[in-house]
Order: sequence, then structure tokens, then C-alpha cells
Amino acid sequence: MDMDPIFKVSALANFAAAFNLAVTGHILLLLELAGNPATESETSMLASSAFVGAIVGQFTFGYFANQIGIEFGLAMALFLCTAGNILAAFLAWKPVQYEVLSIFRFVVGVGAGGVYPLSAVASAESSDGSNRGRRMMLVFSFQGVGQIAAPLSVVLLDAILPNASQAAWRISLLIGSLPSAYAIPIALTIKSRSERQSRLCMSSPSSPKPNNGFPTRDYHVAADPHCRRHERKTCSFANMYLLLGTAGTWFLFDIVFYGNIIFTPFILEKVFAIDEFHPNKLAIAGYSVIIYLCALPGIYLSSYVADSWGRKKLQIVGFSACALIFAFLSVRLHNLSENWLFVLYLLTFFFYNFGPNSTTFCLPAETFDANVRTFFNGVSAACGKAGAVVGAAIFKYILDEHGLSSVVVWCSIICVFGVVLTLVAVVDKRGQSLDDEFDDELRLDVDDHPRSSVSELELT
Repeated sequence: MDMDPIFKVSALANFAAAFNLAVTGHILLLLELAGNPATESETSMLASSAFVGAIVGQFTFGYFANQIGIEFGLAMALFLCTAGNILAAFLAWKPVQYEVLSIFRFVVGVGAGGVYPLSAVASAESSDGSNRGRRMMLVFSFQGVGQIAAPLSVVLLDAILPNASQAAWRISLLIGSLPSAYAIPIALTIKSRSERQSRLCMSSPSSPKPNNGFPTRDYHVAADPHCRRHERKTCSFANMYLLLGTAGTWFLFDIVFYGNIIFTPFILEKVFAIDEFHPNKLAIAGYSVIIYLCALPGIYLSSYVADSWGRKKLQIVGFSACALIFAFLSVRLHNLSENWLFVLYLLTFFFYNFGPNSTTFCLPAETFDANVRTFFNGVSAACGKAGAVVGAAIFKYILDEHGLSSVVVWCSIICVFGVVLTLVAVVDKRGQSLDDEFDDELRLDVDDHPRSSVSELELT
């Protein structure tokens, strides 16, 4: 795989986003070990703030991407990740520690949210139809690396700074700012190669023709009447139906996925019967590293079969496998040893990634037409993070009040709904060039303006 600048920035951005979203549960654990345990409301507030921010970021960056440019938008999103982590590390102190942390986790969430639609569309539009799935999933695989790095940083910090949990959680935030800070200057040097809506509008006969009739890159073209005509198609029934598939399945999946991701430390406490008196409570961070290591093969296997199987089939396989595993756990939970419980929990993370975790990232970037692609990618990702907020808000409560058996029952039910919605509303466009929709739009303009010469529609 060619490590071009777009791939590098998209990969680093996904690493940073995943690290910053996954580290939340471990920050809560370190704060507890530092003698400042969170109340239930503080836990919910801190766990949800980054995901609420992610929803805002996904809508905002998805909507404005065509105006500011995908690459500049990525730089802005990465800046928010960097600044939010640094400010949280230095400004969050008692007695308002959790409140300040939640504010800056929201800022980080806005940046991480912006990464999703921008990196997905950038990697999709810089690929051809034959290897687009592989390229997008390899970019996405860096989220898996980021999820591993989050608990691994906690384990290493505990080894380097024993009995210094107060410093450890602050350093873990600073670590989260490094990849995003490194990627910002790279993003700012990339010339946009994939602004198809801008090219579409500049090529229409009524658009101004600077530079001797050749279109130039101009992101401020929304006032063009032909752009408005294309934008009116945004809320068409066809787009809303496609959005049901991309956004709905992402919403359902993230309830399960992030509910488990955020509260993995607490779920492992239940599995291994670790309480506050356990001599090595931080061992659950080590178990988390093992879990995320098992997730990576799922992502890489997804990238291998994505272009042959198709995203839809892969998503059905992943949802179905997770539904079966959770259903089995709901029946046999109390009859299984700790080791078998852990193995099955590992297996769910494999099928998250050999399935909906990878496919929900890819599908919106190639499902929609060029003029609405980034926006609906942002909407789909935001719906996913809305699911994450639901998971973050209710999983800890269900776990504490009703036990692990109730958690796995609900996970199984949600995964079944994911299978049904994928079958009904997801469209697989593997192998098709993303230029196909763009060319269709150009043909519409030619039909509307038969006197226009071919040279007037020439693209850069």
C-alpha cells in the first residue's frame, strides 16, 4: 500500500481519534487509584462528553468539508484533539477535576468526530474501485492500533511511575496529543485532489470561467444555481433510504461496541472478580491490551476480503457472529470459567472488526453521490456516536444493577437488529468508481444545456 500523504494523515488521524476515545475508561481507573473515584454521574458525564463532542464534530466537519476542503478540515480536527488533550492534562484539578476534564474531552471529541467523515472520504476518493475497500480498511486499522495504545500506555506508565496515578493519567492525555500534533503540518501541505462537488459546480455552463475558461479550485461555490439544484437532491427518498442503512447500522453497532470499549475495565473486573482490594487491579489494563490485539487480525482480514466479499456481506457476517456469541454467553455465562469467558469476549472483538466496525466506516464514503458524500458520511458517523453515547450512558448502569448477563442479552438483541437492517437497507458498491456518480451529474448538466460545448465542461 502506497504511503502517500493522504494515507499518512488519515491513518494518524484515525489512530489519534481511537486512542482518545478508548483511553476514557482507563483515565477513570487511574483517577480511582489516585484516590479520586468518580461518582456515577461523574462517570457518565466524563464517558459521554467525548462522544457528544464527536457527534458535533461529525456533523460540523461533514457539512463544511466542501467549503474548507477535506485536508484543511483534517488539520483543524487534529488541532482540536491536540489542544483539548494538552489543556485537560494541565488544567484539570480538584475540586472541579471531572467537570474540567469533561469540557476538554468534549473538545477532543469534536476533533475526533471530524476525523471520521474526512479521513474516510479522503481515502476513498484517492483510491480506484479495485482496491478502495482495502485502502479504506487499512486506514481504519490504525483505529485498532490506537485502541491498543490506550491501555498499553497505562500499563507502561504504571510500570514507570508506580504509585503515581495522578501523574499517569495526565501523561496518558499528553501521549494522546502526539500523533495528532505530528499529522497537522502534513495535512496542511496536501493539495486537495478530491473535491468533486467543487469541480462539478465550476464545470457547469453558468459558472464563472476564470483562467481562460478552465475551472480553478474554489470551495466557495454554493451560490451557483446548479449547485443548489444538486443540493435539493440531498433529502431525496433514495438518499434517506441509503442513510437509514449507513447511519442506522452504525448507530446500532456503536451501542454495543463503545459500551464494551469504554467499560472494558469494569467488565473485566466482573469476569475476573477484581475489586478495590485486589493487589493488582491495574492488571485489567493488560487484559485490555490482549483484547485489542485480538481485534487487529479482524481488521486486517477485513481489508483482505473487502473487495471480493463486499462490505454488505462482511457486515452481515460480523453482526451475526457477535449475536450468536452474546446469545451463547447469556445462556452459559454462569457455567463458564473465567478463562472461557475471556476467550469469548476476545472473539467478539475479532468479529466487531471482521465486520461492522470496519464496514460502517467504509460504507458511507462510497454509498452516496459526490455532492452529498462528505455530509452524509458525517451524519452516519454522528449517528454512530449517538449510539456510543447511549452505550456509554447505560452500560455501566446495566452492569452494576443487573449484572453481566443482562449486558450480553442486550448486545445480542442489538446485533440481530443490525443484521436485519443491513439486509434491508445497505447497498454494496464495491468495484464501482466513485467517478461514476460524478459523471452522471455532469451528464445531467449537459442534458439541461444542450448548447454547451464539451470544452465548457472540461475538468481539471
